[in-house]
Formats: sequence, C-alpha cells, structure tokens
Amino acid sequence: TASVVEHQLVGHLGGAIGLFDRLVLFGGIPVSFVMDGEPPTGAFGPDGTALGDLFLGARLRLFGESQDVFALAIQGTMTFPTAQAANQGMHWAGEDGVSVHPEVLAELRPGAGIRVTANLGARFRATDRARFVAQQLAVSHELTWGLGVTIPILREGDEGEEWDMLAALVEAYGTSSFEGFGDTAVSPVEAIAGLRVQPIRGLNIGLAAGPGLQRGYGSPDFRGVLTVGWTQPPEEEETGPTPGPGDRDGDGLLDDADQCPDEPEDPDSFQDDDGCPDPDNDGDGVLDPDDGAPMDPEA
Repeated sequence: TASVVEHQLVGHLGGAIGLFDRLVLFGGIPVSFVMDGEPPTGAFGPDGTALGDLFLGARLRLFGESQDVFALAIQGTMTFPTAQAANQGMHWAGEDGVSVHPEVLAELRPGAGIRVTANLGARFRATDRARFVAQQLAVSHELTWGLGVTIPILREGDEGEEWDMLAALVEAYGTSSFEGFGDTAVSPVEAIAGLRVQPIRGLNIGLAAGPGLQRGYGSPDFRGVLTVGWTQPPEEEETGPTPGPGDRDGDGLLDDADQCPDEPEDPDSFQDDDGCPDPDNDGDGVLDPDDGAPMDPEA
C-alpha cells in the first residue's frame, strides 16, 4: 500500500581472491547514497546516506574444471549489522542482526561459451525481527534462489583460452519466507537483462535493468544496475625463442658441435673444426711453438 523505500541509489564495493585454484574468499559493503520513501505511520523513514551491512564469504568448487560441461560449488556468506551500528537503527539500510547464507551453486556450459547458472540457498537470521514494518510484516529465515543465462556475442582469444568481449545476460532471482512460503508479501521476485563488455581482458563493464515480477517486500518497480570490475587475467606463457647452446670455452664453436667444450681450439689450420686444441700437430713430441716444422714430424 506504500513505498517505504521509493527511490534508492546504492553503491557496492567488493573484492575477491582465488586460492589453490578451488577456493574463493570475498567480501564487501554497500552504501546508500540516496534513499527516500513513505514511512508507515509512527515509524521512522529512510533518509539520505546510510552505510549498509558488511558481508564476508567463501566459495568452494566441488566439481568441474573451467572447460567442463558442468560445475558445482558451495558458498557461505555472513552479514554483520554495520548499518544499525553506524546509523543508530534509523535507516532502512540493513538487518538488525547477524545473518548466515549458505548456498549451492551450479553451472551448465552447453557450448559456444553459453553459461546457465542456478543458485539455491537459505538465509538464517539471528533475530525474528529482521524486517518489520508497522507491526504488519515480519521476515525471519527464508529460501533464496537465482537463475541466469549468459550468451556471448563477441569472443576473443585462442581455442580453450577464449573470453567474452561482449555478452548478453538475463537473470531472475527471489526469496520466500519459511513461515509464509509462497505468500506474495514475503516472496519478492525480480528479473534483469543487460550487456557486459570487456574492452580489454580483465576489465568488465556491465549495464542491466529490469522490473519486480511480484509485489513482495523489496521488489522494485524498476531497478537498474551498473557494474565495473577488474579480474586479473591468467598469466600468459612466454613464447620467445628457446635459448640455443652456448660456447663455454669461447673458441667460436658452439658447445653442441665442440668436442672439447671446456678447452678452446688453437686455430692453426690443423683440425680446427673439432674444437679441441692440438699442441703437437705432427705428433713428433715437439710442441708446435718449438717445432720449426709443426706439420712435418721429426725424423
């Protein structure tokens, strides 16, 4: 009957790091820059800028490599009531207690770079008064779900190392309270569609928008989303020329053709192509520097 929060501009700052090629740790915090609406009679209303709830989490891949058709993972996220602590509970910017959100994540890759994702989880709150409006709406623990499809439009890179330069995406997601499962008031559903561009590998810019599909709490008339993110690309293997054999003794013959790689050749027009020094060319027992005829043996 009223839009408690009618207009809102929210920024999310977050980051993630991958470990051991299987585990991802992530965290972030939202900030409401603009928030206004129609407060219920006798209740405080949304007002101005407000800090949101800090969240931390981890995701573990159970099955599936990057090129496999199917992948499965589990994820856990915990939120902390930093909004209430920072704003003295006077904003509609966060929960009034800690929440824990375990999920199962699945991804299907039928080919051509298409990805179909599905998330199913549950959000458990430390308080039964997580959201409470004019004594009429209370939401405690709830089921969460999400479905999404990403379709590449333009891809770059070699086979097996391709990445999406331009992709289209469609997502639908929602929640439903365990106590009133399926009831409209506690089962918001919304959808968004948009594009994501990667002008250089690693830099992701996305723009999407969509409506609320069911009039549950928090379901918008319209929501627009702009994302800017950076993902560190995989390191490219060096493809330069393979170093050739050296010349340890510095006689001009490379080691793979030098029969004496640690003894320099004595260039004197006698067997100079084997890389070995020849101190007595004629073999008469007189070393060449003292031999008046180094190529003719002494009689």
